[in-house]
Amino acid sequence: MKKWKKISIITGAIILALIAVIVVVALLIFPKGFWTGQSAMHDTRDQLEQVAWRHDLKPLQSRFDNIKGMEKCYWKADTIGSVDFGPTNYYIKGFIVLDQAGFEKLKDEYSWEKIKNDFPQGLKPEITGFQDFDWAFSQDFSNKVLQNKFGGALYLDLNNGVVYISVENL
Repeated sequence: MKKWKKISIITGAIILALIAVIVVVALLIFPKGFWTGQSAMHDTRDQLEQVAWRHDLKPLQSRFDNIKGMEKCYWKADTIGSVDFGPTNYYIKGFIVLDQAGFEKLKDEYSWEKIKNDFPQGLKPEITGFQDFDWAFSQDFSNKVLQNKFGGALYLDLNNGVVYISVENL
């Protein structure tokens, strides 16, 4: 029996040593942040103000082609989570200023429910040049524009014809 006891102690020690080696190798191989789901570069969901404003309409027009009459835009986009492994999701947050015809058509085409909208730090609607906003939401509008490509919501400012986008790709 003493022989078996020695063998089981030695086997246990070898198993523990192998586990320790595997953990050390895994920590060296996988990038910083992999274990917490955070990017080694950055995760901007909480750092929106550090993401630069974009003003190019074409990317928004191609993604949201059901929003007609885009005139100007102010938006931010970045990846969500780790960019080191596998497919990466991204978010888009910002404002689209519609021309008068697009605004009137959108306002008349859907039923809008007025809401109070609190914007995250680094994303203020005053960047559009307007000061007084009257935000409203339409589930039908959000569904039509986002389809099954994005999750999130779209809001319309009934005073100025500004669409607020807060979405993530699916």
